[in-house]
Amino acid sequence: MTKKMVERLVVVLVVLLAVSVAVSGQVKGEYWAKIPGALKAHLITTDYSGSRALSIMCFALTEQTAKLIWTDIPTVRNMFESTLGGHCMLVYVGPYGANEYFWPGSFDYTQEHTQYTIGYGDYYAMSDAFGGAEMKADTIAWGIIRIPDGIDTSKIFKIWYDDESAPVGPIDFDDASKKY
Repeated sequence: MTKKMVERLVVVLVVLLAVSVAVSGQVKGEYWAKIPGALKAHLITTDYSGSRALSIMCFALTEQTAKLIWTDIPTVRNMFESTLGGHCMLVYVGPYGANEYFWPGSFDYTQEHTQYTIGYGDYYAMSDAFGGAEMKADTIAWGIIRIPDGIDTSKIFKIWYDDESAPVGPIDFDDASKKY
């Protein structure tokens, strides 16, 4: 097994622990409430008729937020950042009632007058549905999406999914403590 394969396997195992914080497409209230507002976003998408389609809850993977889920914080965070090549957000997606389609490539970021698109190398699917497909009712998709290098995380930026957006930031990733 190569080092990269071992890292990915460890990431998968660790994120499976994170699944314990998800319920019905939502992060459990006690965890969600502990995450500062600047570090998280909740997007609610609607379908063509105006009905709720997807609930998307995401938060920046910082030292502070990682402490809520994992005990070996620096190792876990560094593995995610190594795998995707930058700072990341942990994302949970759940459909409201009916089956809905979800595509991780539909995420975008904006800051000031610039838009950044998420490509196939910018996310890591932790569940099959996060890779993009129809999500059945009462299921949860989760994964990691990368924050593009052009985003200045010390300032507010927006995360988008289709036409819905929410502000995030400023975020202190404490880069001085990185130990890749």
